[in-house]
Amino acid sequence: MKNNLKISLIALSTLLTACGGGSGSGNSVPNTTLPTVSKKVEESNRQITSLKSRIYLTKEKPSSVRSATSSRAKQYADISDIEFTAFDKDEYAKLKFNVDENGQIISFKEIDGDKTYNRNDKNVFVYDGPVGEHMMSDEATFESMGKELKLSYFDFFRVNGKSIEYGPNGNEFISKEDSEDIDEYQMAIFGGYKEREIEPSKIENDITFTGKAVGGVKFKDDNNGNNLHENLALDGKATLTFNKIDTSSNLNMKFDNWYDVNITTSGEHTKEDTKVVFDNFTGNNDNFKFTNENKELKDDKFSQFSLSYYYDDETNKAVEAGGGINITEAMKNGEICNNPDDFDNSNGTNKYVDFNVAFGLKRD
Repeated sequence: MKNNLKISLIALSTLLTACGGGSGSGNSVPNTTLPTVSKKVEESNRQITSLKSRIYLTKEKPSSVRSATSSRAKQYADISDIEFTAFDKDEYAKLKFNVDENGQIISFKEIDGDKTYNRNDKNVFVYDGPVGEHMMSDEATFESMGKELKLSYFDFFRVNGKSIEYGPNGNEFISKEDSEDIDEYQMAIFGGYKEREIEPSKIENDITFTGKAVGGVKFKDDNNGNNLHENLALDGKATLTFNKIDTSSNLNMKFDNWYDVNITTSGEHTKEDTKVVFDNFTGNNDNFKFTNENKELKDDKFSQFSLSYYYDDETNKAVEAGGGINITEAMKNGEICNNPDDFDNSNGTNKYVDFNVAFGLKRD
């Protein structure tokens, strides 16, 4: 979307803007026991996401899992507590669902944003209002990938968006219906209950997870005014193995129309601990290939990576995992550039390949 969800939800520059909060947003949880979310609300929320609408928390966490971060024992967390992430280059957006007093999803917001994307009766989130001198009509649908995997504590989405810019244009006014300034896109976002995250060092044994990865790769070339843009949708299988001895993880994602992507990470599972190898290219367009297919993310300011494990409070075992990755290989004057501050498309000599996916997995 132009100047909003696409550009904001990380189209290459600014962050997604969204609403400033609805009633019952759930960011502050009282130390009281609340009734369970109704079946009707659960069914409504499941039209959007596989996530449990509310999870109850124990006052004392077992030693095998992470302690609650609250200064006092929280009795529950609900879906409006979850921060979802969208990556792009050296930037990212954080957004949340808003819920009403019954716990039903009614809108979404970017945490620092000021627009409301309200849910309609077709489960589309819509914003229609002024942006600067123009008007913007934005629509977004959240296609849950966690439903297929039956995930409860983590979910990842293919976000389908459409943006229309209309309004004053010189001496005329272009209506929304007549506007030809339409932008459509897909993005991947991800997130889960922090209260169910477990540190890698506290996972009890070796585990294998299986799931999927969704997202895309983009090629852009501004050299000599070519202004070439190409997009490739990615939808592949994912396998994740956790090794207890050294608390390392290996994630493999197979895309039939692109690379096999192998990610090895250890320690805190941040990008500083992560190496990525792109292997077995099966695509038919070399524009989507990386010049350097072996990457260490620690020195690459364009890259982002996140991987978290989630435990079930009845068994205290890790049962789900997921996260996202964004790697952009930027070329400036024919050389790889790893610093966004040195990369400037305005001179007309730059191009990049941008890989961006979210992944989710369930314990075998």
